Amino acid sequence: MKKKNQSENKKHRHSAKAQENLRKRTEKLLAGKSEKGEPDETSRYTPNSPENEQAKTNIKGLIHELRVHQIELEMQNEELRRAQSELEDSRCNYSDLYDFAPVGYFTLDKKGIILEINLTGAAMLGIERTYLTKKPFSQYVVGENQDSFYSFRKRLLETATRQACELKVLRKDGKPFYAQLEGIAIFDSSSSHTTDSEGNFSYFRVAMLDITLRKQVDEVLRNAHDELEIKVEERTGELIKSNQNLWAEITERKRAEEALRESLKQLSKKNRYERIISSVTRNVHRSINLQEVLENAVNAMSQNINGLDNVSIFLVEGKEAVLKAYRCYPDWFTERVRKISYPNGFTWKTIMDGKPVYCPDVDQDTIIGPAGREAGIKSYLSMPIRLGVKTVGCVNINSFEKNAFNEEELKLLEIIAQQIETAIDNAKHAEALRESEERYRALYEDNPSMYFTVDTEGKILSVNRFGIEHLGYSAGELIGRSVFNVLHEEDKKAALEQLSVCLRNPWQITYSEFRKVCKDGSVLWVGESARAVRNVDGNTVILIVCEDITKRKLAEEQIKISLKEKEVLLKEIQHRFKNNLQVILSLFDLQTEYFKDKRAANILHETQNRVKSMALIHEQLY
Repeated sequence: MKKKNQSENKKHRHSAKAQENLRKRTEKLLAGKSEKGEPDETSRYTPNSPENEQAKTNIKGLIHELRVHQIELEMQNEELRRAQSELEDSRCNYSDLYDFAPVGYFTLDKKGIILEINLTGAAMLGIERTYLTKKPFSQYVVGENQDSFYSFRKRLLETATRQACELKVLRKDGKPFYAQLEGIAIFDSSSSHTTDSEGNFSYFRVAMLDITLRKQVDEVLRNAHDELEIKVEERTGELIKSNQNLWAEITERKRAEEALRESLKQLSKKNRYERIISSVTRNVHRSINLQEVLENAVNAMSQNINGLDNVSIFLVEGKEAVLKAYRCYPDWFTERVRKISYPNGFTWKTIMDGKPVYCPDVDQDTIIGPAGREAGIKSYLSMPIRLGVKTVGCVNINSFEKNAFNEEELKLLEIIAQQIETAIDNAKHAEALRESEERYRALYEDNPSMYFTVDTEGKILSVNRFGIEHLGYSAGELIGRSVFNVLHEEDKKAALEQLSVCLRNPWQITYSEFRKVCKDGSVLWVGESARAVRNVDGNTVILIVCEDITKRKLAEEQIKISLKEKEVLLKEIQHRFKNNLQVILSLFDLQTEYFKDKRAANILHETQNRVKSMALIHEQLY
């Protein structure tokens, strides 16, 4: 109230001073006319006589006052025309600032009905401004955000302070976009927008920003984070699967050893058979080279089985049984039987039936081929070699004597066949393991991500080639050193906390963003996923996968700089806008005292209140 009285006193002083200045300017103008010798108007109406000197003086003074008043009116009229011209220019500037601001402005009543909207707001909705007036703003809010818009208006009324919310808003074409609303409730009983029954609430002033791009960037970052977690889980799963396969193989080998020990117990009295089995077994478990195992097996059998004159091992390759190892065959014989075509001879008979074949007398046999007869074979024993349910080859022992083999040789040959089966299986597992190791090594070494394996103290146990090349160090410079040595000083505390979280929560994946310092001093931003696991030895290690996110960080920094520049520009616009509003208010103050027509004065007063409302909104919002 005190401020209002001071303002009124200031206006009165300003008006009195203006009147005094106007009077001086008028007197000066009349004095100039008198000096030019313009005729005295009193001579027209008063005779030149002594009796009328007093009347003449009075009339002259009256004419002087009338002239002064006439000139004052002309000057005031000129000032009024000039002020009106300036007011029109200011109104145009205000209209441009309001309509072409980079933010959508809305004036809403208590129910959310649009009372006013600038061109930017109409363009954001894709609808003509005239069509939007007196339409509910909620009509353009997607259904799932209606409650949020209602709560936003409720907060504005209850708090009477600046509030904000994020909504999905529909354009005319039905396509939604993300918008951020910031607004304030205006309480002014003199406003024409007043809708409250008590005459306090006037309207909402709301600014709307399109934040779709920011939402899209957030979504891209979330998707990138999710994809990285999936990759880490997949790669960790492969490592776990490899470990499980290794443990399964060890278990299978233990089972085979148990079966072997049981069989050895049954043949313990035959020392020479034990030597054969021991030799073959040692070789099977000492080497994963299949050919070495086969050679050792035929050598041990040829030296220790009584009645045996030659021995051979065949493995199936396509439609042929191929001779892989043998002893005591003549060269011509090995050349003829090196590859036996399906389904010739007792070799293929054994393979096809999957059962042992024993012939004590070749003279009574119709299966043996002509080469065997020419070699002088009189009796033979053939044992199938299986992998699961499939027969993959056979072991043949032959003699130049009839009835050379008995049940013990059959059992012995069965055990040897089992060892050869184990050797073949080991060779296949070894090959699969080697391929898996190569795939893992390729995944580890050639992956375009930095892989580190560290112990519980943070010491680097291994690092892939990409990590070495990316950081500029050699493997020797990294392995054995602390992983914190390549971290930025400001990130070491957070990295230590991440290591502690991994150790407290085994198998849980943690994600952080750190800066790593290269050998040349340059800095890389990385998205680091870490997980605590147990290695083959049962020790806890930390697997760390680092994705280079330097470009993304630089892009984010550029976005921040750009946003900061836009904020500075927006503040400059706000400042200029505020100054223009102040100029308009000053012009209104000047014009108020010149309007005699009450209706024109009310219109001017209403316009002045609207300008004050805009100034208040900008003061509250910015």
